[in-house]
Amino acid sequence: MNKIIIDFGNIIEELKNKQVKLCLLHNRTGWFIIDKQDKLYQNEIYYDGGFLDKFIKEKLRIEFNLVPISVSTNIGEWEKHIWEIEEVDEFIKRQSKFWY
Repeated sequence: MNKIIIDFGNIIEELKNKQVKLCLLHNRTGWFIIDKQDKLYQNEIYYDGGFLDKFIKEKLRIEFNLVPISVSTNIGEWEKHIWEIEEVDEFIKRQSKFWY
């Protein structure tokens, strides 16, 4: 699989069904996805630097493209801030009070 499309309007179910996790990387903009084989996917460049609450609130569908293995193997575990379902759910609960 070379790409994963995530419907942020239904993010919790998407993470469960597609068995992926959200990820931020140290000193890099944009969101990443890690699949169950630990492959890394980067959001479309158009959404680079975008905010998770905006993605969710606007129910965006964003394509994540596979990062070449030659690049992803050079990213240390310490650089990854992984958001599991629980962290995303807590984020939604915290932020939703600000959404109109």
